[in-house]
Amino acid sequence: MMWKLSVRRLFGAIVGCCLLSNAALAQNTNTGACCVQANGAIQCVSATADDCAQMNGLFRGVGTACSAAGGCPVIDPVTGACCIPSPTPTTPVICMQTTQAGCAERGGTWRGAGTNCVGNGCAPIPMGACCIRQGAVFDRCEVMTARACLEGGWRYQGNGTTCNNTICLPTPTGACCVAGKDGTSCSVLTARECLEAGGRYRGNYVPCGENTCVRPPQPMGACCIRQGAVFDRCEVMTARACLEGGWRYQGNGTTCNNTICLPTPTGACCVAGKDGTSCSVLTARECLEAGGRYRGNYVPCGENTCVRPPQPMGACCIRQGAVIDRCEVLTLRACLEASGRYRGNGSACTETTCVPPAPPTGACCVPGKEGLSCVVLSRRECFARGGHYRGDNAECGAESCVASTCPCDWDHNGLINSNDLRLFVEDFREGNADFNDDGETNNDDVRAFVECLVDSRDGCAN
Repeated sequence: MMWKLSVRRLFGAIVGCCLLSNAALAQNTNTGACCVQANGAIQCVSATADDCAQMNGLFRGVGTACSAAGGCPVIDPVTGACCIPSPTPTTPVICMQTTQAGCAERGGTWRGAGTNCVGNGCAPIPMGACCIRQGAVFDRCEVMTARACLEGGWRYQGNGTTCNNTICLPTPTGACCVAGKDGTSCSVLTARECLEAGGRYRGNYVPCGENTCVRPPQPMGACCIRQGAVFDRCEVMTARACLEGGWRYQGNGTTCNNTICLPTPTGACCVAGKDGTSCSVLTARECLEAGGRYRGNYVPCGENTCVRPPQPMGACCIRQGAVIDRCEVLTLRACLEASGRYRGNGSACTETTCVPPAPPTGACCVPGKEGLSCVVLSRRECFARGGHYRGDNAECGAESCVASTCPCDWDHNGLINSNDLRLFVEDFREGNADFNDDGETNNDDVRAFVECLVDSRDGCAN
């Protein structure tokens, strides 16, 4: 890594060093030899570590002196740092001072005349894409160091960049509108050039035309102008002009009419406080901001304005365990909080209010010694007696429980139809559809029942 130091800074450092008295040097115990480079040569000055760092120098340590033994090595201008690969993994690169030819003999990379191994002399030099000018256009790209690119008068794209199809394309230009004494002029510039000229960039590749720099008309709308304490006059203007006048803008595209500038309606606003609920006449927005309850436009504050109407109530059947044991008249919310069943607004508690309705009944084919008999039962009662439920509201008749040789004639009417499937599904949900007689109701019963329906075996009528 090459040291850089202006002649002025080096001269000041040397003069400052030489002007110090021996007493001052003796008192400053933090100084030491500092090796700085200028004009291709290494010179030694006495400085503190901080001062040496500001001069981009190499501090040799506190108490070191600028002598032949403890000072700075003399570098031959024709020699430079040579970075030689090392077989040791811990030190992959070895730096030594040698000529270009000597570096090549050792298989190293020569860093240039006057370079040295002080500091990180063999650090890799960053490289990046360089756009090379051919004629008036940067149309060829090569990866090189920034110094090589800039010395060629070309355009360096940054460390670590790579060449691709777009990196060296020319910077896009477009119309730039610049205001001046004689009006607004249009020029084709890059966005940066337009900004530096104080102009308004209209976009990449936008050409300059007759109306390119003509600003579109600003939207306008109705503006309610205050006269005294009331907004009672309306004019159409821009939002900016209306707001700058301290007036009330009604929105883009609005027009003046007889109602647009009427004052905002007010009404009663009920606000709860420590001493109770107070009523004030406010706008809906003002009421909301005050945390109040707005009762409506033009509603005045009266004696009962802020009194909440009583909540509707009704009978509530409250369960304790598995039994509903009492009925109370409550609000819907109170009933639900008590895990009760609300019977409706205005309902009263009677002897039958909380009695559950009787379950529906229907024909039930019950097996017996003399065959099937029909009894009107509920579904649950029918299952309990090992019967087949014919459906809600089904009546017992002569054909209700006809003996069938087909096991999938689930309703025992001698026919195989959709009613058998419906009743089987209902019984399956209740856990009472052991079709294959294995003592369990499961998917095996469903498969067997469906196969019976599809096969329509002998004795099964369709």
